[in-house]
Amino acid sequence: FGSRDARLLGTLASAVGSAIHNAGLYNQAQRMIEELESILEVSKLLSSSGTLDILFQRILEHACRITDSKAGSICLFDTEEKLMRLVAVKGLNVMDRLDATWPVREGSISWQVMNNPEPIAVPDISSRRPGEGVAAKNAGIAAFVAAPLFSGGHFNGILFVDDFQPRNYPPEDVRLLAILANAASVAIDGARLNEKLSSFAFTDALTELHNRRSFEEALERETRRAIRYKHN
Repeated sequence: FGSRDARLLGTLASAVGSAIHNAGLYNQAQRMIEELESILEVSKLLSSSGTLDILFQRILEHACRITDSKAGSICLFDTEEKLMRLVAVKGLNVMDRLDATWPVREGSISWQVMNNPEPIAVPDISSRRPGEGVAAKNAGIAAFVAAPLFSGGHFNGILFVDDFQPRNYPPEDVRLLAILANAASVAIDGARLNEKLSSFAFTDALTELHNRRSFEEALERETRRAIRYKHN
């Protein structure tokens, strides 16, 4: 090669390098846009009307969509019973009974997520030690990401996205899932606060007994029912 060819190759190499660099920047920009869109979508979900169960189902469907997952679930932790309770499910036939519960045993997947502030990604569940993830395997799950629902250091539950084939979830998807998990935690805290405020409206703060408003509403409710069924 002569000097002219060398200069040409250098120019081509520089152009290729710039193209690769620009492609990387473009991909980063696309991921940032996706993250912002996800945050916006979550904000809309949180501000929408509906029960907590409906909100959980919408968050789960959004999580499956952005991670291109075939299935998923949300389960909450019962601090008194030390049980996980299924509150939302998508794409699973074996674990589709809402309110299903299971204990959190030391070393189990739920226990690991409970003691880890970051999402846990498992690209191939068959590589886990024997006895681990039995329920997931029975449901046909081959890969999953489990994002803990933490709020103020308090563990609320787990957001799962699953696939029926082994796969590597990219770090960007795991990060988006963490955003949704935080949103679910906010929803849980908000629902608990509303429940507490509602109880204050009908109970005495000091004695925790039903107050006058509670008795008046109960009387009105029973009066309407008596009139409806023509009771004396």
